This record gives sequence, structure tokens and C-alpha cells, in this order.
Amino acid sequence: MALHSLGEKTPRRCSQRRSYYRVSPLKAQLRIASNIGLIIGQIVLLFVSRDAGLAVIICSSLLSLPYFLKERMWDVMALICFMMVVNVVGLFVR
Repeated sequence: MALHSLGEKTPRRCSQRRSYYRVSPLKAQLRIASNIGLIIGQIVLLFVSRDAGLAVIICSSLLSLPYFLKERMWDVMALICFMMVVNVVGLFVR
């Protein structure tokens, strides 16, 4: 070991786990709001109005897309987009 490297700290290897520190706080808050909105949308869909519930679910799904785009979770984005298409079709079909 060389003398010049004795005082330097060795860098730690990054783990493979996803970290919320890389994502802006706004995107993380939008994801949390989206999850809450999806729950509320399902309740509205079941007990109040089908059209209003589907509208809340679609808007809530749109809120979470920036987070999953930043994290490059393509499978989750594909699932959300598929479910949004189904919900949009559900708005116009009786």
C-alpha cells in the first residue's frame, strides 16, 4: 500500500437496492399521493360513482408516472399505461 493512499477513504460499493435519495422529493411525494388517490378512486368506484371513480384512478395513475420514469421501472410503467387504457375505455363504454 502506498503512503499517499493511507489517508484516503476507500469508496463503498453501492448496493443494488433502490434509494429514495436519488429521486427528487416532489416525485416521491407525487408517488405517495398517487397511491392514496388510487385507494380513494377504488372506494369512489365501488360505492359512489363509476365515472368519478375511474376519473380519480386515471388522474392518480398519471401522477406516479414521473417517478417510475426516473427510476426506469419500465414494467411498472407498462402496467400502469395498460390499466389507464382499460380505465379510459371503461369511461366511454357502458
